[in-house]
Amino acid sequence: MATTKNPSRLAKALVETAGDMRKAGLLDRATYDKITMRHLGGKNAARVAPITAEQIRAMRQRAKMSQAVFARHHADS
Repeated sequence: MATTKNPSRLAKALVETAGDMRKAGLLDRATYDKITMRHLGGKNAARVAPITAEQIRAMRQRAKMSQAVFARHHADS
């Protein structure tokens, strides 16, 4: 769940430093995005289209998993 509170001075400084490290090539995009989402909340979150039941079933069948195993695997991620 995304937070709605304003980021602290420390969080702002961390995000600024992470941005500088990203520009310098020291952080990859995924790590930078994880830092900014954690410290700035959902306003930087990627928008994802909803998945239908049929799409979930197709993914599970391609992975050759039972419903229980598929649910357990995705509950941990």
